[in-house]
Amino acid sequence: MEAEYLIGLAGKKLQLERDRASALALMQSADRALSQSGNSNVFAVRKWDGIPEAMLASGQDIYIKQTFELMLEQAKLAVVSGDQNLYQTSLTNAMDWVQRYAVMDTVAAETILTEINELAGIDLNPSLPLINESLSLLRRLIASEQ
Repeated sequence: MEAEYLIGLAGKKLQLERDRASALALMQSADRALSQSGNSNVFAVRKWDGIPEAMLASGQDIYIKQTFELMLEQAKLAVVSGDQNLYQTSLTNAMDWVQRYAVMDTVAAETILTEINELAGIDLNPSLPLINESLSLLRRLIASEQ
């Protein structure tokens, strides 16, 4: 799936290059690909094990979809700003939203949950290796050869 590939690239851009702008652009492309693939109907109906607390009013499905999209946008903004707490909270809220309103016995819903779960595992501010010692050793080596 194209969206999965793009999200994977976004994660690599963040982890390897700390390139937040490119990661955000890739996430936006993944959103468009997901929308174009027809998976936007994953929120149409929810099967309930019991009686739900409240039934959805007519047209409320649009609200549910838009709220989900806003949660993902919030996660994107957290990526750009490097805000790990906001990122995790946004993705957790999005997963809860999918579990509450999506048809869970569909491949699309399972894929969305899997991808959000994978995204939640990304550290926006990973420790970067220190290369000062390597640079120092290289300079000493160059100096000794002269």
